[in-house]
Amino acid sequence: TILYLPYCDVVAKPCQKNACQLTLAKTRASEKVRKDPRLSQIATSRKQLPLAARRYIQTMEAYRRVANNDRKISGGSTSGDSNDDDAPAPLRSRAERISDKLHALAWSVSASFIASYTHLFYTIFTDQRILRTLLHTSIVLFSINIVLILYLTVYLPHIKFPKLSNSKISASSSAFWDVYCPRVIPIMTGCGVIGSFLLVRACYPVWGFLSPLILGWVALGAFFSLHFIPWF
Repeated sequence: TILYLPYCDVVAKPCQKNACQLTLAKTRASEKVRKDPRLSQIATSRKQLPLAARRYIQTMEAYRRVANNDRKISGGSTSGDSNDDDAPAPLRSRAERISDKLHALAWSVSASFIASYTHLFYTIFTDQRILRTLLHTSIVLFSINIVLILYLTVYLPHIKFPKLSNSKISASSSAFWDVYCPRVIPIMTGCGVIGSFLLVRACYPVWGFLSPLILGWVALGAFFSLHFIPWF
């Protein structure tokens, strides 16, 4: 008892103090929400979001609070730091954009030359040496990847959660995907890797050891050609 009573005085008093501070903070926050119509609108809109989206918002807010507390403790909290966090990313210079376009053009032109020189698409769909079962399986896996890409980049930010596009939290960000649909990216990775190996194996009887080089070069050229689509 002699040892327990001082321990209670040391531990219980700070706990009661923290509980009182927490209650006071909640009361002040609720009063601010009542007075400010914008805060009340945000609160009601959050209640309408799914549980995963609300957890993501709470997690991001907790990270911001931890970062602000770390700045205060280290003594580096200035108005310039907060402005730097909220400032948009610097725009790329015109020379850098032109360089990117030239690199993309070089990859696209070289890939189209290789595809036309080897008669890639004609050979894949008409040559009897192609292993059709493996080819069809790889096409199915790549089709699954295309559907999942449209789900992440079109359905979630523009149809499912259009309200989040106006805020700092975007439904097209990888952090949101990790919370709302964490299995999509691993599934896409698995489908891409397995589909690539099956496609190379299906074309191996035609081009032999050059199959991964030809298919990989043409695939990179197709990816770089997205630079010339305005939406990307």
